[in-house]
Parts: sequence; C-alpha cells; structure tokens
Amino acid sequence: MNSINKHKNWIYLLPLTCLCIYYLIKSYSFLPHDFANYYFGASFLESGNFSTQIYNPIWFNLKISEIQKHVFASYAPNTPFLALFFLPFTIIEFGLAKLLFNALSIILFLYALKNLFQEYKISFIHFITIFIIFFIPIRNNILFGQVYFLLFFLISEGFLAYKKEKYLKVGFLWSIAILLKVFPVILFALLLFSKKIKTLIYLSIC
Repeated sequence: MNSINKHKNWIYLLPLTCLCIYYLIKSYSFLPHDFANYYFGASFLESGNFSTQIYNPIWFNLKISEIQKHVFASYAPNTPFLALFFLPFTIIEFGLAKLLFNALSIILFLYALKNLFQEYKISFIHFITIFIIFFIPIRNNILFGQVYFLLFFLISEGFLAYKKEKYLKVGFLWSIAILLKVFPVILFALLLFSKKIKTLIYLSIC
C-alpha cells in the first residue's frame, strides 16, 4: 500500500514536467535572448576575443553579427567565469546548445525540488502549487535559456549540504553559484551571521 502511494505521489510531478518539456521544445526556435549572452561570450573566449571589450554592447553585437544574424545581446553584468562555464556548449551550434543546456537545467531543477520536498516532508501535491504560482518564471527561464534553474539547484543542494555539515560540498556548489551570478555572494553573510566559520573557509577557498 505504501508503495502504491509513493508512486501516486509522482503523478503530481507530471504537470510541471510536461510544462518544462513543452517549453523546452519551443525554446529551440525561440529568440536567442539571454542564452546568446552566455553562448557568444564563451565563443569569444574560445576564439581568443575575450577582453574588457566584451562589456561594450556595440562591440559585442558587432562581433556576434559576424557569426549569427538577428541577435541582440549584452554581456553585462555577467561574470567572466560565465563564459568559461559555457565553453563546452560552443562545440555545437547555438540552437542545439540552448536545447541541451535547458534540458540539463530542467533535470537539475526537478531533482533539487524533489530533494527539498523529501527533506522537509512537503506533500508532492505542492508541485501543482509551483506549476501555478511560478508558471511565467518557469516558462521564461526555459524560453530565454536563463541560468536560474541551475542556480536554484546549486543553492538549494548547497543548503541541504550545509544542514548536514558537508563543508566541501557546500563550498563547491555555492562557489559556482557566486561565480555564475554575483548576487549569491549574500551566502557569505548567512555563514558569517550563523558563525559557521569552517563552512565559510571552505566556501572562500572554493
């Protein structure tokens, strides 16, 4: 009976999964949007054209126009590390790279959600709540090829590791989040105010 109920819980994940898959397919032919910033920043790094000029939108877009038409992008305020992180995606063409990144992000996002639900004993029916409340952010994240699913995974998995005092894992996951987008640097304040000095040291080293 418990086994039946367990499998029944996963049904609540289906609407959210179907939503993600639907917009994943649509993202392939959608406007380049945010993913263009990541992809072409990495592309210029790979070709040796990555300098402070990358933050000049005129230079950035003129260079992109030499590779792909009908793209408008702005690398600011992204970190240089972002280009390094997306370097492997430049092996394949833009549309497929966006599709692959979105697919990986969705898997990590759903995995992190599942772990949070299990850790805090939240009923799986609240996957439906997430579907309703966060419909637009979820849709936009996939269509635009944004990094927020990945950030959610890094921060939430890091937080669960933080609760279990797995210092190295916290440092590794949260450092990637900070290097991808600057705002997670606030996590340093969390560790400082909670006097988790050992975790703070690991995060600083990472």
